[in-house]
Amino acid sequence: MFSHHILKPERTPIEANVWGTPFSSGSFSNLFRARLLRAIQYRHAPVEVNGRTGKSIVSASPFSGQVQPQWPTDGRFAPRGIYISCSDSTQTDLPHRSIDLIVTDPPFFDNVHYSELADFFYAWQQLIGGKAGQTTRNTAEVQDSDPARFAAKLQAVLHECKRVLKDDGLLVFTYHHSRDEGWKALAEAILGAGFVVVNAHPVRSEMSVATPKSQAKEPIQLDIILVCCKDEKQLAPLTISQARDSARRKLRRLRESGFNLSRNDCKVVLLGSLLSTLNSKDRADDFSERAKAELAIEEAKAQHQNSALIAKV
Repeated sequence: MFSHHILKPERTPIEANVWGTPFSSGSFSNLFRARLLRAIQYRHAPVEVNGRTGKSIVSASPFSGQVQPQWPTDGRFAPRGIYISCSDSTQTDLPHRSIDLIVTDPPFFDNVHYSELADFFYAWQQLIGGKAGQTTRNTAEVQDSDPARFAAKLQAVLHECKRVLKDDGLLVFTYHHSRDEGWKALAEAILGAGFVVVNAHPVRSEMSVATPKSQAKEPIQLDIILVCCKDEKQLAPLTISQARDSARRKLRRLRESGFNLSRNDCKVVLLGSLLSTLNSKDRADDFSERAKAELAIEEAKAQHQNSALIAKV
């Protein structure tokens, strides 16, 4: 249910026999070879796929270091130390301006039901002891079906990111959504936390053949990697025409690479680029209006091209 990224919680989930079925996709022997050994190999030689040749190339030095028992609240970081904290991301206790780069993957508004998927483990929690609630959901989780609440929760996390980030540091995260309110909420969170978007890179999202995507009329197969800096460090933001041209170039490269882009894919790329036109004085309402106007222009252009093609045929 989880390895295939179905994102649709089953009503009657069935657990595989982890130990005794050598041909099952979820057996220990298969997962040990396919996941654990590959992870160890990757740790020693991190690689990325070269888009031009299709071959993997070494991209970084080996991941190594000691997992530290204490969170570095005093700012004394161990060389190549690894720190893990499972807590509220709005209060990290890290020192001010101590982090060079923040890379994260926040909830996509109300798209992916992480907590509901985690409820699968509720039956096992009851065996551990103590009082298990009726759900694994937490009131502090950022995901929310209400745009205003989602924006406020995400803004609180991003505000803490700004506090711990160095003045020349970057915040990088992925996002996509098909609905306008999801993008407006994102703009509210970014601007409200004191960040601005300086670049937006479309990339293929994971598991593009997942069931919900294959059933959608206009499936989204792209994520946008948003690169943000502190608003006081921003250079002149892009103009709308520059953002529009940038989005068109990215879409053209994607099509030339063989992507069959849906309307929502084009929308994601365009809105990602438009986020880089905002400065700290803008409001999310301004972004929403810009987005609607630009989407109307792009759709009119697409309709005109289709009409011209039909006439030619």
